[in-house]
Amino acid sequence: DAVLGEMEPLRRSPGHELCVVVQAIAPTREMAEEVCMTGTRQMFYARLPAVKGTAGGVAFLLDEVMPASPAYRWTVNHTVRVDDPVELFPTFITEAGV
Repeated sequence: DAVLGEMEPLRRSPGHELCVVVQAIAPTREMAEEVCMTGTRQMFYARLPAVKGTAGGVAFLLDEVMPASPAYRWTVNHTVRVDDPVELFPTFITEAGV
């Protein structure tokens, strides 16, 4: 109930809202901001089975990119050479609901 709180009509429904935070680290601040803007704006174009319209079902945490301090490679602990760039980041899908 992040949006409507106590006025939420789906009181008995399992979680039906999701927060996605897009973060980018790039060689320049401008490039990182562009990546974030592109990533967040693409959510408007997501097609959801129960939604009949093109306006999308997205609300943004912020209307603009929130700049942060510079990030450094060492903040990720170590640089590791791998054969597959996604092998260290397993992906899985969990379906939740009744």
